[in-house]
Amino acid sequence: MKIDTTKKALKSYIKKYKLEDAFPDELLFQIELHHYEKGEYVCRAGERIEHFSIQVEGRCHVQPKSEDGKIVVLSYHEPMSLNGDIELFQECPALHSVYAATPVIVIAISRKVFFNEMMQIPAFLQLLCKSYAAKLYSSSRKHSSAMLYPVKNRLGRLLLELSDQSAASGKITPDIDGISQYLGITQRHLRRVLGEYKNDGLIAHKGSSLIIKDKALLEEQSSHY
Repeated sequence: MKIDTTKKALKSYIKKYKLEDAFPDELLFQIELHHYEKGEYVCRAGERIEHFSIQVEGRCHVQPKSEDGKIVVLSYHEPMSLNGDIELFQECPALHSVYAATPVIVIAISRKVFFNEMMQIPAFLQLLCKSYAAKLYSSSRKHSSAMLYPVKNRLGRLLLELSDQSAASGKITPDIDGISQYLGITQRHLRRVLGEYKNDGLIAHKGSSLIIKDKALLEEQSSHY
C-alpha cells in the first residue's frame, strides 16, 4: 500500500463524487489517499480497523472469515463503497476481509479524525446513513434471493449488473472464480449454467469475454429475483 499525502488528487476525487460538503478544505490536511495494488488487502478479517475509507477507484472482493480457510466472495466494493464504518462504531475487529481485485484507491480517514472531526459534519453523517441503508437493503435482498430463487436467476441478474458496470455495454470479462464464490456454487456448476444461457441464445463467447445477445430476455428470465 502506498500513501499519497498530496492534495491535488484528493481534491479531484472529492469534486468528482460531489463530496465537497462532507470534506471541508480545512480538514484535507488530515486526510490521505491510499493506493492498493491488485492482490493487496485493504483490511483483513479479525484485525483492528485503523482507517475509515471511501473507495474511489477500482474493485474489491469482500470475503468473510472462514475457520476452515475457505474463501467466499460475500459481495463486491465499487467506487463510493465505504469500509470500516460499522467496525469503528461497534469498536470491533474487521468483520470481513476486503481484497483488491484490481488496483484500488481509497480516501482514508484515521480513527481519531473520524470521531473527533468528521462526526461534526452533517453532510458526512448523511453519507454514512445512506451507506448503512444501502448495505441493509443489499444484505436483505441477497439473503432473500439465496433462500427463494435458483442459481440461474441470480446469475442472470449478476450478469446484467456486470454489463451495466462495463465500459463496453453488453460485454463482460467474467471472473469465474469470483462469481462462483459469490453465488456459493462450484466453477463446474457455474460453467454449466452459463452453457444453458448460451444454448438459449442469451449469451455468446468472444475470446475470454461474454456478450449478452438478448438483454431483454435475460432481464425477463431474471426478473423473479
